Amino acid sequence: MSELIPYISRATPFSPVKEHVQQRHSPDEGLRDIANTLSQTAKMLEATVRNQSAFKADSEFLQTTVEAERVFADKLQGLKGQDEEEVKKNLEGILVNDIKPLYGKMIAKIDHPEVGHHISQNADKQLAQFRLKAQQYELGVRFIRAEMALNSASKSLTSSLMSDPSDRNYKDKYGILKDMIDSAPLELGAKAKKWEEFKSELAKAQGRGIAEREPWRIVEWSGRTQKAQQVGVSPRASVTAKTTAKLAFGVMNSKSASETLKSMEAPPLEQIEEVKNPRDGSIPFESWNDLNTSQRVDLVNSAYASVNRMRQKLGGEYGDALINGETLLKAGKNPSEVFANLDLDKMHLSDVLGGEEQANRYLNKANEIIIQGKFQDEVKGLSLPQAQSRLKAERDRLNEVSDPKELALGMNSYDAKEQFIANYHAKIASDPIAWAKANNYHGVTDLDEDLNATPAQLKSRDVALSEISNNWKVKVPNELLDSREAKIRKEQLRNMLPMDVVSHISSVSQQLGGVDSPVFKKYMHQLEEEIPLASYAIASIPQVYVDKGWFSNVTYQAQQVAETIIAGHRIRRKASNVDSVSLLKTGDVFDTKFTAIVGAPVSDRDFNTFRQLKTAVLDYLAGSDPANYTKKTMDSSMIETAFKAVTGGGLVKYEGSYLLHPWGMEDTEFRKQMDKKVDQALMQKYGRSSSLTDRSRYNYEAVGLGTYIVTNAHVPLTDSKGKVIFIDLVGSSNEQGKGQ
Repeated sequence: MSELIPYISRATPFSPVKEHVQQRHSPDEGLRDIANTLSQTAKMLEATVRNQSAFKADSEFLQTTVEAERVFADKLQGLKGQDEEEVKKNLEGILVNDIKPLYGKMIAKIDHPEVGHHISQNADKQLAQFRLKAQQYELGVRFIRAEMALNSASKSLTSSLMSDPSDRNYKDKYGILKDMIDSAPLELGAKAKKWEEFKSELAKAQGRGIAEREPWRIVEWSGRTQKAQQVGVSPRASVTAKTTAKLAFGVMNSKSASETLKSMEAPPLEQIEEVKNPRDGSIPFESWNDLNTSQRVDLVNSAYASVNRMRQKLGGEYGDALINGETLLKAGKNPSEVFANLDLDKMHLSDVLGGEEQANRYLNKANEIIIQGKFQDEVKGLSLPQAQSRLKAERDRLNEVSDPKELALGMNSYDAKEQFIANYHAKIASDPIAWAKANNYHGVTDLDEDLNATPAQLKSRDVALSEISNNWKVKVPNELLDSREAKIRKEQLRNMLPMDVVSHISSVSQQLGGVDSPVFKKYMHQLEEEIPLASYAIASIPQVYVDKGWFSNVTYQAQQVAETIIAGHRIRRKASNVDSVSLLKTGDVFDTKFTAIVGAPVSDRDFNTFRQLKTAVLDYLAGSDPANYTKKTMDSSMIETAFKAVTGGGLVKYEGSYLLHPWGMEDTEFRKQMDKKVDQALMQKYGRSSSLTDRSRYNYEAVGLGTYIVTNAHVPLTDSKGKVIFIDLVGSSNEQGKGQ
């Protein structure tokens, strides 16, 4: 190493002076200067590189932070709707999995250690800021959730109070809400504010609920400080058992339902402007003191308005019941159902109708209607003598009543019942069938279109009319169908084929006991326009008639003959409607020839079901050959053939009397059956050994299809009880038919 030579460095801040020793440069000084310069340059270069790296790192750090802020904000959006635990867990995931990796990637790209260390420290600080934000978000979520829960609870609890505004329910909901606020993750100031808000809401909810559901709690409390005449409030009065008993008896008054309601109108309610607390310090409900003055005034007015609406609504409902009940009563129906769902407690009525007096008036009229309705129902199950007996018993009881007011009420009741019985009797007498249908008496209903139901309906109607005649002492019609039903049934039969009509009447006859059944006769009589009597008599016997001729026999089926008669009846009726152009004319000599064939004893006699025998013959001729109808009505042989077909064999002489035997029965069989039946009847009447049992001593008359009576000087033979003895051969005829 060379020796150092002192010199004055150019780096000295002092200017050289002459006292300084001027030294020459050392040979190595230039090298040192170069080295020093290189060192300084290297440092400057390193500083520049570091600064450039720091600048770049700071720029990327800023960009990374911006990106981290965006990612953090986006991720927070995905946390909406999650509960606190989910938010906490997902926030940690965002910090660890989304934010921290962004800074890690950025730091990994820095090639300068010192810059990397510095940026790493800044990244840690920024991550700490993000963690703080996450904690604040979590806390905010908890606050929001708590406030939402409190708001929801408040709404639920206030809704409960609106439905059940009782003090018990209020205290219960008050405690629940107080506990929720105390345990909520809120600041003390926020808790206090929330509690005041919710307490007021609870009080208003209870007040509104009471004003709508139990307004009398407020009205009665307010009535102690307000004038009753200003608000239209009548104090409730207690009702003793004795008073109630009197009201129960006092069931009649002279006013109608509408007059009674008019007398019950209450005065209008007025608005109040001030609410005064009573001296005793009582309150109408538990939360009253939590309401301000304005709220209290509004609530009291609301309660009065509710009472008024309730009166109008319930008063209308109760008034409608009174009007409807009276209407039903006048219609002869029981009106008790219209009062069934109404609270007729006197105290309740006092509230609804505005006072005790109105309630008394209403109860009197309602009881009048109800009791009269019960009496009317009872009468419907009685006979006329029984109803009159009930009425007499009530009159006898009234004769012992000394109290003028009670007697007047009782007589009003008696008069109403007497009038009802008279009206009821008149209504039954005016149209027994309509009354039976309206009351389903003995199962009587409208005539069914189904023909299969006809026999049962006819039976029930016959029984009902008989009962009505016996019980209510009214004259009942012979008809079983009313005019409308008869018209409908005729139209129904008119649109049916003759064979179907025959099938119907045959079925009805069999189910009702034969053609001589009174019920069957009544039914057929009303349908005579569509079903000639001869045709239904024939159709009701499943018999065959054989007309034995010289060369051949002709067989007639009873139902086929009936179908022919019905068909001819329709043809002749249609022809008569266009008589001026019809060729279907009856020959002028028909009556003479028919009388000659049938004989005076028959043609002049009413043979019941065969009283239209001549008409039946004409119908048969028209139905069998309408083209030659006029010609046949002038031909004796054709008339005789038709007569035999219609009667199932014509006339037979029996013991001097000319009779129409059961359709299709041979003469020999007829005489055999008659001998047997007549002998039985005579022996029953006179005994076996009496000379009065000789059949030839008597005359015989047909009184129905296959039914006969024995007469002596036109007086029918009777049994020991005075009842006419009938000779019935219909059964014998049926048995014969089965064997053919």
